[in-house]
Amino acid sequence: MERGSFSYRLGAGSQFFNAMIGGGNRDQTFSARSYEAWLYDRWWAWTVYHAIDFIFFWQPDHCYNSYLTDPEFTYKHFK
Repeated sequence: MERGSFSYRLGAGSQFFNAMIGGGNRDQTFSARSYEAWLYDRWWAWTVYHAIDFIFFWQPDHCYNSYLTDPEFTYKHFK
């Protein structure tokens, strides 16, 4: 099995979940979408954003960093 393939599968699962539960962009992970929603004060975002960061406790600011690693969405908001 290729090194890192498990993390790629998790990322693909997150993208699939994001696309299926609310019409999110198919190339954006649910973590990145949660951070973006938190920026725009969506009613659900605060809880989901902090829950995801709690789940990925070994990665400080997981949702924020997921958002920054997606250059298309980052460029849109920080140009």
